Amino acid sequence: MKFAFRVDASIVIGNGHVFRCLTLATALKKRGHKCLFICRMHEGYLGDKIADEGFEVLRLPIRNLIQKSETQRLENWLGASIQDDVADISDYIKERVIDWVIVDHYAIDHHWEMALKNQSIKIMVIDDLADRNHACDLLLDQNLGRNSKDYIGLIPEDCKLLLGVKFALLRDEFAQMRPVSLARRKNFGLNNILVTLGGVDSQNISIRILNLLEPILLNSDCNVNIILGSNAPWIYSIKHFISKAKFSTSLLLDIKNMATLMSQSDLIIGAAGTTAWERCCLGIPTISIALANNQVSIQKALLESSVILSVEVDDLDYQLINAISTIVAHPDQALAMGLRGSKLVDGLGVNRVVDYLLGLH
Repeated sequence: MKFAFRVDASIVIGNGHVFRCLTLATALKKRGHKCLFICRMHEGYLGDKIADEGFEVLRLPIRNLIQKSETQRLENWLGASIQDDVADISDYIKERVIDWVIVDHYAIDHHWEMALKNQSIKIMVIDDLADRNHACDLLLDQNLGRNSKDYIGLIPEDCKLLLGVKFALLRDEFAQMRPVSLARRKNFGLNNILVTLGGVDSQNISIRILNLLEPILLNSDCNVNIILGSNAPWIYSIKHFISKAKFSTSLLLDIKNMATLMSQSDLIIGAAGTTAWERCCLGIPTISIALANNQVSIQKALLESSVILSVEVDDLDYQLINAISTIVAHPDQALAMGLRGSKLVDGLGVNRVVDYLLGLH
């Protein structure tokens, strides 16, 4: 079978949508199916990264929309109007005889999807928001606590829903590293902190965290790793900080061993996006920060399940120091928090999603 992914990354959108689609595409490829990507060339769109992973990429030009309203803001995320986006890809889809189009894009709704449905193409939507209508055959929302009531009136009656962290799209390495990581959670010592705020970290929260950690870690042996993508706009400011830092810290770009680095960490300070499910899978104590509107509900659900400590960007200076102090003062509670997370996510969600796409359920 042939699968086409319509997904974008950019400095504004971030990298998460592309990376979770790459996870699904890789799983499909391992089962012998062909996958290709359709991406518009926003700044930081990751086309070369996708190609390096072995996938064909159709690169669409930006149509230079001017932002005037909320609707046009979303069109700017798409890089074109709905009509132009469909026109740009229709012939490409037909020529390659695509079986499924997989959409992971907040600027796409039922208007775009209906245009392709009219070509008798099956459509899967990956969503987090449950805030707009879809014309799709399969919808995945991997958020904790999501249920079918959230999509009443938004999808066709015959659309199959895959809901909850059971279907979290994690790469195979997380399931593989899970036993190793959980085995480390016998005792707690703050020796390795991982800071992962998305590939872009457009608000440069990483540098704020480094400044807050410096007085705490000044006389300790703790090491801090900052993970970013090479398209992040604040790399040089972080490198400058590290060059003068009085504690052990490193910047890691475009890493390929995320599960290993996570499993070796005692504490993660991370955004409440897709990596939240990776941290749960590995059972790692976490201080979570919601950096975008779509992350607020994820963070709330994780907090209600007692698997994270949360801090707010607007009060980061006080809340982060307080959260770290709480973890150091109550190490058993920190370990219990991580282990509760591990019971939510087993790391096998992508295989379950592939089974549904291939009609095995």
